[in-house]
Amino acid sequence: KSMVQMQTQQKEAEAHKEQEQFASQTAGFGTAVVEAEGSSYQLTVTKCEVRDQSEGVVTILGRQAPGLEGAELSIHSKGNNVARSISFSTRAKPRKNYHTQKPEFEFVDNKLSWQGAVQSDSGNEVPFSLNLECGEEAVFYDTAAKATTSLSESSAVLYLGDETYQFDTGRCHLEEYRTGNLIVEFEVTATGNFRGRPAVLLMTKSRGAPGSEGEGAGPFHDFELLLSEVTADQRNLSALELKPKLQEKAESFRNQQMAMHQEKYNEEFWATVAPENFSEAIEKSTSEMDALMEEADAMVVPVALSRGGTISIEGQKAVFRGPAMQSSDADRVPQFENLAQLETEAHALCSG
Repeated sequence: KSMVQMQTQQKEAEAHKEQEQFASQTAGFGTAVVEAEGSSYQLTVTKCEVRDQSEGVVTILGRQAPGLEGAELSIHSKGNNVARSISFSTRAKPRKNYHTQKPEFEFVDNKLSWQGAVQSDSGNEVPFSLNLECGEEAVFYDTAAKATTSLSESSAVLYLGDETYQFDTGRCHLEEYRTGNLIVEFEVTATGNFRGRPAVLLMTKSRGAPGSEGEGAGPFHDFELLLSEVTADQRNLSALELKPKLQEKAESFRNQQMAMHQEKYNEEFWATVAPENFSEAIEKSTSEMDALMEEADAMVVPVALSRGGTISIEGQKAVFRGPAMQSSDADRVPQFENLAQLETEAHALCSG
């Protein structure tokens, strides 16, 4: 066999393996059929996240199996009659891109259909249609996955995969109030232990306040887990009030050390440094500052958060369900290891 034939066979084998892996990883996932300018494309739905089905808040992604035109579909909706978009593209030459803003559609029973005119690369409007149905990849963040039967008043429970953690609520507020540019609809501050360390669970649902710069924005569904002890008084603070207080120690230390460093290496000091020793003095100053900042960073309260989830409220009970938590502190606290593999859910029950 010639070298060209061997290379061709190797590429075909690699492509076949990639197709098999894709088919295995997406088994049971939904499908989508897209028609654009007379061409038809069969795609697999790879992401189907529903944050609020009643309001039409969904994110759907899909793509073709490897080895075809490289078609990709993206649907984003922040709600009925709000920001929406449909984007579709192919990578095969000549590449094609299609996009439309504010399309009217409904996502019902895991299905979505739409047809209309979209804008192409040329700027012209061309006919386009799609029909899709989500499958096993669908996640409904507005619906609890866990059944909590033993939740008592003024308590909360955090689920991470098969792990369960109990918390006691300090602040559990269900009445709307305004703070700055936000209308807070619901908030919980709960304390407990997480993987052997004292922890604080914070859940807040809010939206932009009328007449403010943020009017019409939201709702925002915030979920955070902080590794820290709190005082009895702090348990009754809102998330907006508590978080700065928990970080005060690290911030105060940082500011104090920076002021001392600047005082040590002031203009008078630099005036006494001989030119041949200037580089050495700068290196020493930088090294000391780096050490101080590293010490200050170690004092910062570790935080993990889940973005893109939903807080649903029914009576005195609130449920948060969202993607896996993320944390920039995972490299310094073992409690935050492997969070990325665990879907997040928490239930809280306020007192009557």
